[in-house]
Amino acid sequence: MTLSVDLFFSFRSPYSYLALPKTLKLVADHDATVNLRPVYPLAVRVPGFFKRANPQFARYVVLDSSRVAKHENIPFRFHRVAGGGRPPPAPTERGVRISRTTLFGSWFAAFTAICSSFVSMVS
Repeated sequence: MTLSVDLFFSFRSPYSYLALPKTLKLVADHDATVNLRPVYPLAVRVPGFFKRANPQFARYVVLDSSRVAKHENIPFRFHRVAGGGRPPPAPTERGVRISRTTLFGSWFAAFTAICSSFVSMVS
């Protein structure tokens, strides 16, 4: 029986990035297949979320994801961007841009390899 796991992945979520090492280990250790399920960023799924959220929400996500990364020994940092390092207040029509120089760093290559393997399994 082949194990199958659904990976709900948001390119804007630090928690999605932090799930990659365990997902890779699961695939390697148990010959599991991963069903990649991309999801829209929170700002797109729940319009107005950041206007209604607790002002400490973003700070909590930064602190909590940093704590998880340290505990799991995963290289991690938030990339400071022009304008004070805050994400844009609302998604743009052009969508979310993916940059290998932002959150993902060296894990971007691993994620790309996972995506490539999914494409080859489907083809």
